[in-house]
Amino acid sequence: MLWDGRFAEILLRVLGGPERMAFLSGPTFAAELMAGHPSGVVVASSDTGMAARAAELFRSPSLRVYTTTDVVGVEVGGALKNVFALMAGAVEGMGFGHNSAAMMVTLACREMNQVTYTARGKCMTCSGACDI
Repeated sequence: MLWDGRFAEILLRVLGGPERMAFLSGPTFAAELMAGHPSGVVVASSDTGMAARAAELFRSPSLRVYTTTDVVGVEVGGALKNVFALMAGAVEGMGFGHNSAAMMVTLACREMNQVTYTARGKCMTCSGACDI
């Protein structure tokens, strides 16, 4: 089967029922996190208390952790941002300027919002650090 669902849906099936889960995503690089560079991520959970507890576990002086209940938006945004990051690298590698990159990022954000909305997430989740 080509599509078996989003990660959260698959986990629910595998675990056999509703579980308290939280999902972490964000525009970060591990090396920069380890070096203590200021960064931001988002934790998504349908349980706001779970999201807050997970955020507290990851929060540090250099890492801001936002929370949301939009698990769908965070999953979609987390997956698609990587595709668009590759496209941004291609734009740079081809020697195009900032105008081309800015237009590609603008269209990418719009597309991520459309896919998120279609998947029944909040349509503006991908416009920030996933619905801050």
